[in-house]
Amino acid sequence: MRIEPIRFKTDSAESRVCIKCGVEKDLDQFAKDKKGKYGRRSQCRDCERAGNTKRVMGWKRRNPDRVKAARAQYSNSHQEVIRANSKRNKPIYYKKNRESILARAAVKRRQFRIENPLPPKIVQTAEEIKKGLKSYNQRQSAMLTDGYVKKQIVKRMPGVSRADIPADLVKLKRDMLLLKRSRKNGVT
Repeated sequence: MRIEPIRFKTDSAESRVCIKCGVEKDLDQFAKDKKGKYGRRSQCRDCERAGNTKRVMGWKRRNPDRVKAARAQYSNSHQEVIRANSKRNKPIYYKKNRESILARAAVKRRQFRIENPLPPKIVQTAEEIKKGLKSYNQRQSAMLTDGYVKKQIVKRMPGVSRADIPADLVKLKRDMLLLKRSRKNGVT
């Protein structure tokens, strides 16, 4: 969108009116151009920069593959320079901007914690832990899983490992435990 220049402001040897934004600015705000009036361009540097940015970004959006290929080609052909600059400039940049870097990191951490809150801490007393363990053991023993049955066998036979116990022995022990429990509960 082109804005008409403000008419009461006129070009002079020291200043010029930008044809894009219509503001009178000093000549040093305009890029040099042999063919232009006073040897300067008709648009100020800010307006040219804004137009170029829009045009370039539009091209980049339309041609992502070419942009990616150009970046890859540049990084491959300038690896040494890139590596040297990053190694040399990182510590200097960090020293100059330490406070702002740490402030940005703190903001990012806070934002992450807001989006991903920690679960509430579960504080248990020793009695609660023992009670929970006891109820877990009771549930396991009620189910008579292979692991629980093997554990009972190992208690009675100390030299045997769980891996060495055959499946039919586990089955027999499970049947014995069920029979023992049924007698204990009064079921015959």
